[in-house]
This record gives sequence, C-alpha cells and structure tokens, in this order.
Amino acid sequence: MGRMKEEFMRMQETPYMDQCSECHGDGTVLEEVPMPHNFNRDIGFIDTKTVTCETCSGAQEVERLCNECSEWVTINVDESSILCENCIDIRDNGMEVI
Repeated sequence: MGRMKEEFMRMQETPYMDQCSECHGDGTVLEEVPMPHNFNRDIGFIDTKTVTCETCSGAQEVERLCNECSEWVTINVDESSILCENCIDIRDNGMEVI
C-alpha cells in the first residue's frame, strides 16, 4: 500500500514537459541590440546577439500549464490533456477535488 501511495504522490507532482515555444527547444534566442553611431561609423544600426531564453532559462522545456487555471498538467492525466486534474474533475463531475 505504501508504494502505491508514493507513486500517486509522485504522479501528482510531476508535470508534463513541452518544448519551449519561445526558443523552439534551442535554449537560446536572438536579441536585437542597438549599436549607436561612433567615430568610425556615421550611423547607428541594429545588431543581434544570442542570449539564453528567459522563458525556459535555457532548459529547452517548460511545464505544460492548464488552459483553465494555469496550474501544472501532471502525469496523472492523459498525455494529450490540456487541463489539470482538478479542472477535468470540475468539468466531468461539477465538483472540485481538494
């Protein structure tokens, strides 16, 4: 009985991970950097530099969030689900699980 309870607890605490939509799984993004004019160049221009993605902090993945309440969608529900366990229970039963 103890192992099953531990497994259910682990499943409720482990979110599905999706590819980061900001960096598309690269972990880095291009950022525009304005370069001012100087003694060697008569006009300024926009340059780019590669920086770590702020959305996923370079991890290339983000937790899947529920479309209703923005909580994690954990591995307790179907892999293709976009709703968390509580929102599914509310939708199906009209009751909230605490």
